Amino acid sequence: MVYVNKICPVCGSEFFVLKNAEEKAVYCTLACLTEGQENLEQRVPCMGTA
Repeated sequence: MVYVNKICPVCGSEFFVLKNAEEKAVYCTLACLTEGQENLEQRVPCMGTA
């Protein structure tokens, strides 16, 4: 198994993931994933009609 080193965009922590999961693994923990999604939702305007 080959691992790669990544840096979490939310907290800046270094973490390791399997090479075949490199594209999918962005955040180091579920807490960072949640925070990242909340930040993304705040930046993206709603595209629905009112």
